[in-house]
Amino acid sequence: RELPMNTQPGQDVSVLWVAESNWTAGTGIKPHKHDYFHMFMVRQGPLRFTVEDEAFNLDPGECLLVPPNVMHGLCDLEVRLGRTYEVKFAVQ
Repeated sequence: RELPMNTQPGQDVSVLWVAESNWTAGTGIKPHKHDYFHMFMVRQGPLRFTVEDEAFNLDPGECLLVPPNVMHGLCDLEVRLGRTYEVKFAVQ
């Protein structure tokens, strides 16, 4: 699914946060939204993400880019261990 990004060439990008996250069985991220982009790259999975009212299964090497102000979350893990790289950034 493609969501509108509302960006233009030449805009500045500010990286707010970079992390390597490890998720254990039964954990996840409750649905939420914020005013910046949130990118996930799955390192170990598969992992199931929600974006608005849709769910997506991502395998290792796959990415999810969530635009600002869009509800998203990570469903409770059914695998023993899930791992992601995460980047949160703003475009001005």
